[in-house]
Parts: sequence; C-alpha cells; structure tokens
Amino acid sequence: MIESLSIENDTKLNSKNEQIDDLQKRIDSLVLKIVCIQSFSSIIILFSTLQDANKEEIFNLQEANQILQTRIHEMIQKTVEDFS
Repeated sequence: MIESLSIENDTKLNSKNEQIDDLQKRIDSLVLKIVCIQSFSSIIILFSTLQDANKEEIFNLQEANQILQTRIHEMIQKTVEDFS
C-alpha cells in the first residue's frame, strides 16, 4: 500500500515537474519575443532619428548651396561691372 502511494506520488511529482518545465519553456519563449520586439522598436526609433538628421543635413546643404550660388552670381556681376 505504501509503495503504491509512493509510486503514485512519484508519478504526480514527475507530471508536475514536466508541467513546470513546459511553462518555463513558454516563459523563455515569451521573454525572447519581448526582447526581439524591444530591439525592433529601438531600431525603428534609431532609423527615425537618422531620417530626421538626414533631413536637417539636406536642408543645411541646400541652404549652403543657395548661399554659394548667390555669391557666385554676385562675383560674376562684379566682374562684369569691372570690365564694363
């Protein structure tokens, strides 16, 4: 009788241990998914920041180009006036 209860308890314990192992695997899988989502979110934020920086750099380059074109035009006008 005691041996039978012991075997039954061992069987129940093994079943519970398997359930715990399965739950731990599911938890590990969920944690990995969360980490991947957080990493992906960080990449999106970084990409967005880089896009904003590129837009600002493009604007600055366009502004510098306009200033250079204006100066070149002024130099051409002055050269033409000097030769006139």
